Amino acid sequence: MFIYTLFITPNNAFPDLWDKRANLAALRVKTDVMEPTFMVGSVLLINHNQKQLRDGKVVALHKEGNYLYKRVQVVPDGYNLSSDNTKYSAITVNQDSLSSFNVLGEVLVVLNQL
Repeated sequence: MFIYTLFITPNNAFPDLWDKRANLAALRVKTDVMEPTFMVGSVLLINHNQKQLRDGKVVALHKEGNYLYKRVQVVPDGYNLSSDNTKYSAITVNQDSLSSFNVLGEVLVVLNQL
């Protein structure tokens, strides 16, 4: 899995990303955990400056050599981290157990292959 640095210019198709360009990275997906939202081979633009888990957002995490993509739901005990693909179970983490994950950032854009 590679994290790519992006080169965004003020004239390209994503002018709203111009101000965030210093905090963006691209990550190619190698798992079906978030299908149908994004697939194996999709490229995610991640804002690595936004590491706070926010309700309803999709985040990229890293733990023990693995990349994880999860949809966040804030719950009384902490966070419910779920996959859009129903064959994967959700996990609930509290603030203490969240520290075992490296939160890479919030997913801003999904580029799916045709």
